This record gives sequence, C-alpha cells and structure tokens, in this order.
Amino acid sequence: MPSEEVKLVQLITRLDMLDGEMHHKYHDVPLRYKNATGVCEIAIELDEQLSSELAKKGSTAAKRSEREGGVQAPLELDDGQTIIIDCKKLVEKLNVLAAIAEKLPLTRYFEDKANGVSSVDQLRNSTYGDFYGYHVVDYMIKALLEGKSTPDVSFHKLFSVAPLELFDTAANGYVSLIHKGGAKRKNVTNIDGALALFNKLGEKYSFDTRPFAPQSTRP
Repeated sequence: MPSEEVKLVQLITRLDMLDGEMHHKYHDVPLRYKNATGVCEIAIELDEQLSSELAKKGSTAAKRSEREGGVQAPLELDDGQTIIIDCKKLVEKLNVLAAIAEKLPLTRYFEDKANGVSSVDQLRNSTYGDFYGYHVVDYMIKALLEGKSTPDVSFHKLFSVAPLELFDTAANGYVSLIHKGGAKRKNVTNIDGALALFNKLGEKYSFDTRPFAPQSTRP
C-alpha cells in the first residue's frame, strides 16, 4: 500500500475530528469522494491496484505514487473546470493546518457549538486575534478541500487571498458579544496586519508561522 494512502486516511480522520463529530465532514465540507481528499483517496486506490497488476505481470516499472510529487488526481469544480491535485502535497499542507487548528482554543468552542453544547462563557478569555486566526485557518483548510486553491500554491499565497475583511467583521462581532459591545474595535484587513497577528498567535500557542511568510519557499 502506498505511504500516501495511509497518511491520507489519517488526515481525513484528523480533519473529521476537528468539528467534534465523526461524520465524514469537516464542518459542512464532505471529506470523501466529493472534494480534494476524496479524489485523492480514489486515485491512490486505483494507483495501488495498477501497481499490483503490474507486479503480477513481472513489470519493473516504477509505481506512479513513488515518482516525485506522488499521485495526482483530477478534481472537477462546481463551475465545470477541472484542476489537478497533487495528493502528497495536499496531505502535507492539510496536516500543517490541522495541527495548527488543534492548538487553537477556539477550535474546541466551535466543536461544542456544532454539537449544541457551547456557552458564551467559553469565550471569556478569547481575543480578537483568537477569532481572526481561527477563521484564517478554517478558510485555508476549506480552500484546499474544495479546490479553491491547489496544494502547489504557497501557504503565503493561500493566506493572502483569504477574505480578511470578513474575518475582521466576524472577530469584532464575537468580541462585541463577549464584552456586550464595550470592547474597542480592531481592524485588520490587509495581509501585513493579518500575518503580524498570526505570528503572535504562533508565539502564544506554539506553532510555526514561518511557512506563511512571503519569503518562504517551504511547501
């Protein structure tokens, strides 16, 4: 079995658990067969079957999954456009984002909210930056799952095209709710400010933000 398949199955389970319910979805995005992880799961399974057939025939041809970049899979978007997903890179990127999401305290709040057991008291110590950062990571995960971004795009590029004004509005809304309208509004709507805020979250919750920097060449 190709190593990518094992990692993909683990990743799907990891993403599934982020919203507190094992239901084959990341929030409202299905994790099997209708998005990037789904098409990769199928492609890797077919690749394994092909490799097995070649082995039975005594072929010494390299498995496609062992070539640089790993298995590739076509994903048809809602507008009819088809993009090619590099499954190895997809797993690598989503694993990084899932690890960050697991460290953000608000992930637990939104897990509870999805399950109908959340309370505003859980938010008492949450800041504008906490809400903003949660929405940034959530956006990037969904963008990769839905094919809005392909995994060969850098983290910085993925970050920079996020709807920052929407995150600002949402973060201010939650902070206003917590403090009953008495909190001073913040306005982070550009990439430099968003990255600075994200760097502070990385320091606060111990995750590496260097891949998101503009000079980064890391995947």
